[in-house]
Amino acid sequence: LYRRVFDTYADSEYADDALFAIASRIDVEDQADTAFALYRRILNDYPDSEHAPDALNAIGVALFQREEYDRALVLFDRFLREYPSSPLYEDVSLSHAVCQLKRAAYDDALAELAKFSEDFPLTDKLPAAMFYRGVIFHERQQFESARTQFRNLIEIADPEYAAASQFNIGQTYFDERQFEQAIEAYEAVMELYPDTSFAEESAFRIGWASERLQEYEAAVDALRAAIAKHPN
Repeated sequence: LYRRVFDTYADSEYADDALFAIASRIDVEDQADTAFALYRRILNDYPDSEHAPDALNAIGVALFQREEYDRALVLFDRFLREYPSSPLYEDVSLSHAVCQLKRAAYDDALAELAKFSEDFPLTDKLPAAMFYRGVIFHERQQFESARTQFRNLIEIADPEYAAASQFNIGQTYFDERQFEQAIEAYEAVMELYPDTSFAEESAFRIGWASERLQEYEAAVDALRAAIAKHPN
């Protein structure tokens, strides 16, 4: 029905609605070209449509998920220029900053995350901005600064980022070759967040950290326990 509307009645006031209804139902992972074509048709043929911002963002998000960060950044740039009053502006602002992180443009990413926090002080996405700052500091080997961000997230008990933050504290210690502190951090993950994928990864990391300490018996025991508990 939707396809019949925009194929037969391209000038109908409902044609853009029909296009968006079809595009949004397509699994982008399996039919990306089809979805992109429909979204671009909205942007090209119905630039004033209420669905245009959503279409542009949908393409950008899909490209981001495919790790095509340069192409995604171009679309997020366009969105921020053309749709400053869109309800999606906040989301896209954060996506733009994370895109910079993924491109290893760390100075730009940090500046954008700081601006995001200033522009949207009441958003529920502030923990995400804090987490990504920690990731950037970790990548730059500014380990203590990274741990500060992650500890702040743990203190506020953010349900989405607390487990990842505790795990990343372990990772910073591991990369800093402070293996005893890394083991303590990984053990905290397993104790506090036992049902997460981070607990599973931590079980193995304890073994690897023990091996770095040349505590080979402890390493073997830890890895055997990890394999027994997480055989897959």
